[in-house]
Amino acid sequence: MKRLLLLVILFILGFVNIGHTQPTLTNIEFYVNGIPGDRTGYGIVTIELLFDSTMNQIIDPTIDYGLIGENYPLNLPVGGRWENNRLWQGSFSITTNSGSA
Repeated sequence: MKRLLLLVILFILGFVNIGHTQPTLTNIEFYVNGIPGDRTGYGIVTIELLFDSTMNQIIDPTIDYGLIGENYPLNLPVGGRWENNRLWQGSFSITTNSGSA
């Protein structure tokens, strides 16, 4: 009886997750002092993350960065908020006192 109950529970859990895929990041936009760009520079940097499906707006994304082609995963200290259920926007400041990789 315990085995049958376990199989039924596993079947239900597997059935519920069928077709469920995790959201994918589809676009990243950078703005430096309000001007779109593909590189950052001194000033207020705004980043927009667009996902392909609805996200949990209670949780903010964690953003890692590093040198192109290198594995230097550093956490970006960015603060932001959800603009809607697919678009998150955050900003941070880069000054002459900011460290660089």
